[in-house]
Amino acid sequence: MPTPHVYRLFERACRQSARGHHRAALRTYQRVLVVADEDRFVEWAHWACGEILLRLEDPDAAARHLTEAVRLNPRDASYRRMLGQSYAQGGRWREAVTVLRAAIRLTPRDSEARRLLGWTLVKLGHRSAGKAELARAMFQDKRNLKARLDLAVALSAEGRWEEAVRLARSACRAAPESDSIRQTLQVLEFLRASPPAGLLGPAGRAVDKTE
Repeated sequence: MPTPHVYRLFERACRQSARGHHRAALRTYQRVLVVADEDRFVEWAHWACGEILLRLEDPDAAARHLTEAVRLNPRDASYRRMLGQSYAQGGRWREAVTVLRAAIRLTPRDSEARRLLGWTLVKLGHRSAGKAELARAMFQDKRNLKARLDLAVALSAEGRWEEAVRLARSACRAAPESDSIRQTLQVLEFLRASPPAGLLGPAGRAVDKTE
């Protein structure tokens, strides 16, 4: 298919996505996969499909597209980070760890890949390693408020309410317009005041319900 036509398809898909018409954009990118005859276009279309499918909360379909993007361009760390995100979103924690570590080896300063790795390790029960990665992500990029909140939640699961609330408050100060951050802070403050007895073990440490 001539390159100008493929570019027009990309432009159409971008407009559709910008308007919030994600399923229409997905169909357009899938059209690119049918007609494109250059690897660069196929790579970009697989990446775009994966990104949209993550938004649509279809992690398995996203992983299939992102796996192809990684195959076509194995040096792009962002593809690996998104693939790890899709695995984590689908509860495929061990696969997520492998892919996210590979992404970090390619781009050690990628704080979002490190945040995802930290949270994935926490979910696997490797709390110390997970918290260490979340802390590193937070200090690598002070703007990564997700890392602060994830670390706050990980600390709260151990009954470390004061530290958890302090981190959530700092995130709230950094982004006072964020409803989700404010709601997380409110939940942590409520739990600090009335800790759920079922979450605390005999030594005062939390019992992770995922274990």
